[in-house]
Amino acid sequence: MTASAQRWRMATCGLAVAFMALAAVPSVRAHGKPVVTTQLMFDGGDLVACGTNYGLLTLQDGSWLWTGEETLGSTALWYHRAPDGRILAGAFPGIRQTLDGGCSWSAVDGGELSSHIVAAIHADPDDPTHLFAVTNTSGMDNGLFESIDGGASWAPTGLSRPGILLRALAVWPGAQTLLATGLDASTGAPLAYRSTDGGLTFDEPSADLSGFAEVRVLGLSGADGGLRFGVDYAGDQQLARSDDLLESITTVDTFGEDRALAYQGFGADHFIQTARPDTTRRLWRAGQQGVFALAAGPAHCLVEAEGTLWGCGRAQDAVHFFSSDDGVEWTGGLPFGSVCPRSCRAGTDGAQQDPAVWQDLNVDGVGDRCGYDGDGVVDGGLAGDGDAAGDGDAAGDGDGDEDAAGDGDGDGSGTRRERAPDASVDGPTRDGGCGCRALGHRYAGDTRWLAALVVCMAATRVRRRRP
Repeated sequence: MTASAQRWRMATCGLAVAFMALAAVPSVRAHGKPVVTTQLMFDGGDLVACGTNYGLLTLQDGSWLWTGEETLGSTALWYHRAPDGRILAGAFPGIRQTLDGGCSWSAVDGGELSSHIVAAIHADPDDPTHLFAVTNTSGMDNGLFESIDGGASWAPTGLSRPGILLRALAVWPGAQTLLATGLDASTGAPLAYRSTDGGLTFDEPSADLSGFAEVRVLGLSGADGGLRFGVDYAGDQQLARSDDLLESITTVDTFGEDRALAYQGFGADHFIQTARPDTTRRLWRAGQQGVFALAAGPAHCLVEAEGTLWGCGRAQDAVHFFSSDDGVEWTGGLPFGSVCPRSCRAGTDGAQQDPAVWQDLNVDGVGDRCGYDGDGVVDGGLAGDGDAAGDGDAAGDGDGDEDAAGDGDGDGSGTRRERAPDASVDGPTRDGGCGCRALGHRYAGDTRWLAALVVCMAATRVRRRRP
């Protein structure tokens, strides 16, 4: 091939790519929004599952595997991992659970809770099988529910009221002290209910909440045990604290227009995530030296596990999570490209996942390190019959407890097959072409990719006719 032919080929390929860039709108994303991790789930100090706005990720045999929300049947309000490996999810309505990494879901025995929208769930810090959940269902009495078997069954507590919408809760170690917050369904005024007898009885705190537009429980401080919450006072966003169950409220920090969304105490310091009105997010560190906005770090969710501080990542971070030993230096983990779809056993909801969903996510870089087969579907298949998972279901159906996503025996059956790089898919062709097939896969689901594909194919055909 002559140098002039090579330059001509590069120019025509560049034209195709440029045309695609001009024609494209923001790529198809999770619910129309950039992909982001929303929750991190642990087995002791080991991260084993992530909730995202595009589905559930579970770690199996060293690989991170994805199942979409389509298998759940609704958008997941939250995820929670029980000690026995079951993963719970807030659905519309009730709570559902999975034992196989999201391939199939079943309703839990929630009783009265099953007809509610469950806004939040928290465990007793001293007993992960002891759970509490608050409801936020319009037109119904809302309250606090309790489970003593890791979320398998639920019963009401002493808090059930008409005309309220509960949104958040805090559970102190030992689960004798509880606090639930929300809004008056008619006026929108903030409300709070507290219990010091494990949920048998509740009263309202003495602190005057009428001056606040909202009160958002963010968490308990590990250093002093005090409650931290975000408040909107006359349009000024503040981080506040209370050491007496909202008998009194003290402003800790003021962030102006920045809205405090997450809090985590870590050692002697406090870390706060905020969002500006333009949705830009920032991470702050508060300690004896004052309050500082950090130049780097997670913008979504904060959680401490076994002496390590963790946070959620997003598409622009290119990783699903961050971890830090000091809250200043952060290490990113699980690049978006390293996620692969879970191959679910035939007959499960996961076996019916639409391959187009995965292709749309791939536009944002999710799973772009997985190999493609001839149909543009990740090797192993989204609707496979278990081939990619060996002889059994991806989470196993034995009685072991090693699988992060369920009760499986973790015998390696979920290990995904590696595939040699295919130049026609992943980048330039072996002889220097532009890889037209790659455009088709990367922009599947957006018909405007066709124009760029035509330009690329035409360039390739003309090139082949040149002497």
